[in-house]
Amino acid sequence: YTKSCRGEYQTKIAPYGYQKSDDGRLEPDEKTAPIARLIFELAESGKTLTEIVKRLLKEKIPTPSQYMAANGRPYFDISHCRGIWSTKTLYRVLNDERYTGTYVAGKWSRKGIGCHQSQKKDESEWIKIPDHHLAIVSKEVFARVQTRFHKVKRVVENGPRYPLRGKVFCGCCGHTMAR
Repeated sequence: YTKSCRGEYQTKIAPYGYQKSDDGRLEPDEKTAPIARLIFELAESGKTLTEIVKRLLKEKIPTPSQYMAANGRPYFDISHCRGIWSTKTLYRVLNDERYTGTYVAGKWSRKGIGCHQSQKKDESEWIKIPDHHLAIVSKEVFARVQTRFHKVKRVVENGPRYPLRGKVFCGCCGHTMAR
């Protein structure tokens, strides 16, 4: 907690478009920062998530998992995405405040002592340090994108868990089937 309050980046995985420097801070990755910037520019210009996905696939831009796995991070499992961008991945990128240079930590907490399950904290409890690292997009661009892709709270149902979830893939596009 103390290191997070000082702005020391605690995880080994940097957001797409960034890499960790020697001192542990985030710095733009020269290979992927232009792609992250492009994603924000396309979203700001009025493109839908599906249109952005199609453009990234057409230009054969590797997904974040593919890029990480290809650059010496063997702990990335790319079998679930099969090298295909998804709207969920783009949504996560477009809603990540770290792209504005703001350090964000402490979003999750353990449900209990010895428990491996986590729960998301209220945003007022997060640690945020503005202008912590170089921004890939301006705060104004980020704010305009947020008005287009506002967060919609999803209702999590305690319904049945399907045993083939994540194991059956579409024969056309290669994505995992929902049911």
